[in-house]
Amino acid sequence: RCFTARDVAIITPYKAQQQYIERKLNNLPGTLGKNASATAVGTVFSMQGSERHFVLLSFVRSVAEGWALQNLAMQGSETEIRVAVTANNPALRQTFESHIGIAAKATLLNVALTRAKSGLVIVGNRTVLSEGSEDFFQLASDLDDRGNLVGAAQFRASRF
Repeated sequence: RCFTARDVAIITPYKAQQQYIERKLNNLPGTLGKNASATAVGTVFSMQGSERHFVLLSFVRSVAEGWALQNLAMQGSETEIRVAVTANNPALRQTFESHIGIAAKATLLNVALTRAKSGLVIVGNRTVLSEGSEDFFQLASDLDDRGNLVGAAQFRASRF
């Protein structure tokens, strides 16, 4: 089967991000831009009840912020910041939950993940999202175990 833009959805937690993505898609050159309006772009709430063959799920606010970034950041490489959750900081998960949106809410995460029939691409910071959500941690671990987790550098270098 040949898939078209109608078979694709982009899900984001925020209405402003939805509008930004729609503008970017519509500004694409040539045929790509002309067909972009057929791609469904919406928030988790607006996509509830609908499915597409392929879904790109964008976690917009998946960066460490504020106190956690200043006090718990560890440099893993030049471009990677990891944040450590330790037994000495039991409130840290709660801090992260307030910054990661739908990943911290099991029902909304479930809605977002179950919109795809054939393929799902999740874009976000695995470390930060996992720190704030046990459900996301389990998802990322399972994807990693299956060899389906791609890091940022590998994604940028690939030709999907």
